[in-house]
Amino acid sequence: TGLGLQHMAVAVNVYDMSAELWQEDAYVHFRLRMDSEVSHCIATGRDSTANTENIAPRFPPNLHLVCIDDSFIARKALESILPQEIAGSVVQVFGETLADVAEYKRCVAEQCDIAIVDQNLSFPGAEVKGTDLIKEILAAGYGGLACVRSANCTDADQREYLECGAHCAIDKDMRWRDMAQLLANAYANHVRRPHTG
Repeated sequence: TGLGLQHMAVAVNVYDMSAELWQEDAYVHFRLRMDSEVSHCIATGRDSTANTENIAPRFPPNLHLVCIDDSFIARKALESILPQEIAGSVVQVFGETLADVAEYKRCVAEQCDIAIVDQNLSFPGAEVKGTDLIKEILAAGYGGLACVRSANCTDADQREYLECGAHCAIDKDMRWRDMAQLLANAYANHVRRPHTG
């Protein structure tokens, strides 16, 4: 089903794999591929040939990230992978029920450096737009980095997110290391920007 394929895509991104799905006659084939490497030494700053791709993004210590997503798998991935990619971070994740929306806004108001919202939150009897949450937290005085994380990241979608006040858009298909680097760059630019208000 479509939902099953979405969950497989999340797992593929979580573990930085590539996946192929194709049909030949009556047979459906599925292949996963994961690159790995054996490291014999640790690169130092003096090693000019060191691969900079493996350098962790820089964040201040004790960075607080507050996320909301209605997908169980996405919540578990955010909760377990973000602290690995952003060393020393404190990550809180909400979105199991509609009541979590109010709890999310409370936590963002109390202590949050980076607020991440899923654009399309679906709860029994209610639909919530992440862009509406961003407008609300900004209107309430939130001064940290506000990000939309969505499977819909066309140029038009990204313009919509930025126009609502989001500082960056994160494609759900993005690799976790790339997402952490995007957040590091956006956060560094955000804290350097003069704020009025």
